Amino acid sequence: MTTDELLTKIDELQDRLALALDAARVGVWDWDITNDHLYWDSRMKQMFGVPDGLFGSNYDSFAKCVHPDDIGAVNETVKFCLANRVPYSYEFRLAAAPDRKIIGRGMAYYKDGQPSRMVGVCIQVENRFPMDCPMGHTHKHICNDETCTERKLY
Repeated sequence: MTTDELLTKIDELQDRLALALDAARVGVWDWDITNDHLYWDSRMKQMFGVPDGLFGSNYDSFAKCVHPDDIGAVNETVKFCLANRVPYSYEFRLAAAPDRKIIGRGMAYYKDGQPSRMVGVCIQVENRFPMDCPMGHTHKHICNDETCTERKLY
């Protein structure tokens, strides 16, 4: 494959990913833990109501966007996930719009045994209603029934 063909393939993959993220209304974040630099794509800024150029690009800037009643639990969850090397997943409210809920998910990468980077997504939670799964269960939480084929939030 030539360099031009590889570049074309990369462009196609980037376009496909961008379309999928837009369709799913998913924002992408990337936190360089070592240097405390936090990257947000445009969907993240839109979701959190932060105009371009006004995001501080660090963890503290993110923390200020989270509802004061939720930030303690978010911080503890991040610490737990980093210490135990498990994926991050937490639902929280925004400080500027407490009725807007966000699900954050991500995972950390380690260098020399220490967390150096965490990458993930945020999804804005729409009005959710209990949903019935094919097994006849009504989900008001994640279903843990071993016979259930649906693992849904509702």
